[in-house]
Amino acid sequence: MQDFAASINWIQDRIQTNAPPDTGKPAWPWTARQAAQLVAQFPTGLTRTILLAEMENLWLRSCTKNVAKLRPVPNLNTRDDHGVTESDLFAMSIEKAYTLHSKTTATPANHVVILTLSNFDASDGRNAEHDDASTTQKYFVDMILHRKFFLLFEGAVHIQDLLKNGLYGIRLTGAILTRKTPTQSPRFLPTDKLLLLVSKDAPILEPHFKTRLNTITPLQVRQQEKLFNCLVRVLSIAPTQDAAPYVKRYNGRVNYSKIRRVLVTDESLVNECHLLFWDEYCGMADLMECGDWLAIHDVYVHEDCFGSGGKGRVSDAGGAQVCVLEYGMRTVVFCIKGSDAMVKTDSLKRKSAPTDETESRDLTWFPDPFLVKDIRPLQKNITMLGTIQQMISNAPIENSKGEKSDRFGLRLRDSTGALQDVTLWDAVGRECMKLQLGQTVLLQNLYTTVPAKKQNHGDNKCYVVGGSESGTSIFCVSTAMGMLSSPILRKIVSLASVQGNIDEGFYCRAVVTAWKASPDGNLSEYIHSQCTRPLETKDTIPYCKFCHIMPPDHGAHSILVTLTIDDGSQSLDVIVRNRVAEELLQVSSAQFCGCTRAEREEILDRVCGREFEFGVSVYMERKKKNVVRRIDAILPVQDTAVETLKCQLDLFLAS
Repeated sequence: MQDFAASINWIQDRIQTNAPPDTGKPAWPWTARQAAQLVAQFPTGLTRTILLAEMENLWLRSCTKNVAKLRPVPNLNTRDDHGVTESDLFAMSIEKAYTLHSKTTATPANHVVILTLSNFDASDGRNAEHDDASTTQKYFVDMILHRKFFLLFEGAVHIQDLLKNGLYGIRLTGAILTRKTPTQSPRFLPTDKLLLLVSKDAPILEPHFKTRLNTITPLQVRQQEKLFNCLVRVLSIAPTQDAAPYVKRYNGRVNYSKIRRVLVTDESLVNECHLLFWDEYCGMADLMECGDWLAIHDVYVHEDCFGSGGKGRVSDAGGAQVCVLEYGMRTVVFCIKGSDAMVKTDSLKRKSAPTDETESRDLTWFPDPFLVKDIRPLQKNITMLGTIQQMISNAPIENSKGEKSDRFGLRLRDSTGALQDVTLWDAVGRECMKLQLGQTVLLQNLYTTVPAKKQNHGDNKCYVVGGSESGTSIFCVSTAMGMLSSPILRKIVSLASVQGNIDEGFYCRAVVTAWKASPDGNLSEYIHSQCTRPLETKDTIPYCKFCHIMPPDHGAHSILVTLTIDDGSQSLDVIVRNRVAEELLQVSSAQFCGCTRAEREEILDRVCGREFEFGVSVYMERKKKNVVRRIDAILPVQDTAVETLKCQLDLFLAS
């Protein structure tokens, strides 16, 4: 387990070092999941170069696949039809701003502000498509600023001052480009569907955006103070959905047909809620990406948009937290450049994991290895690495309709030594039948249930469950040939250093020096082929105690032998059985068991003196208090001198 966990931590650090800065550090579950898939795909081994190249490529693709591409300023000099539609997304830098004063009145509200935009440094590191082959030529276009944004800067901060002190660009959608005329170049008409890009030290941020989500109270809202200024970070962006299921929940917005939800958290990285966009404003969510810090001016809060644990409207006194923010007619959103420097860590804290409609916390992007101490009720998409300490046999249950479900259990030990029981249902449970004690497994897409009623209030104890409906999958690290074949992922240790180890597997390189039969003198065992466990006899009929069934095929014979291995520092006894024994002896179990005793011993003698790399699992037998070491993966070590001579001979013959 330590080898795999250390490899994942190393891969995380290397990706963060080599990938573009704006992609950040990959989450531990994502890294573990992708590394496990690569190990399974490359059983012959991965080199350092291939591993890092594959992981970095996967990370870059995962960071960009859901991010809409932002266009720069179109080249207005090359063509009349610029192909601009209202659904296009633009990222442009602001070169200058000027005001067209009204000739009839000096009222600032009647003035018009024009922004001159360019295609340089517009995307702030995000991917932009260029309309022509040249990326060095600078293009300009004017845009009439929507009156909502012009009024925002009136009085306290003038837009010219803001340009000098932090405002550097915009992202916009819903744009309409006018046609080119002999006397006037095309320009963008006003649109309120835009984000203003500002630096983290912009003067407008300091005095205005100090409200935390947990400081907004129902009492404030009922006193007609419904507009707030918040500083939030984007956690996740949902696709556009039908508004019908949400209109009753969110203040009865019966006139809306579409909704877009963006999950955000504030500076504490603990409080979180949904920022809602309705109908024509849904496209604004495409201007954002996960990790962006947003300063939201005049965001709307309704008195029904409070909750405590997802139970709807609450009283003014305690326990109330705003759970919904709405983008309204007066709302202005600033996206802050260099905002990662605003927090002490690139990884969100555990409590900031996004939630869904059932209030379950999604831990897909949990930043660190998930440990037993991190388990809470109502979590989903848990990725857990642990060593099997105990396996609970099938305990099928029957519901009121007479339908039976298989139920298996694992007791895992994490890297801190803490134990946790995991319940696996039906197909996933049957998949775990071939797992053995002492093996290290990576379980993906687990979930937790609410605490039982008999437990005290505030007790975090709950059940950890996996099944096909949640997409649970199991990857056995101990039996993965890709791990043993990849020196970059595992560490070869001496047998002397692990002699006293009673609960942690290891990788070693050793020579087989001797073999011996099991205590009853046999070199084989009679097993249930599905779970590979020895069969017992019940009323003269073979019976699998673990699966709670009588196998219709009456089981199969399998190899079982104990080897003595030696690496020069120490010798240890290890058992080898079933599939691994077949790979070691280069014969099938059926062939081996069909031989005479003398022929079996001759086959075993041929292995003595050969050198292998072994993946060994270690566990303690509970009843006998005996330490068992079992080979779960094996790789023959080639004689380099012989291989060199063979290569030289092949070259000679070829010439």
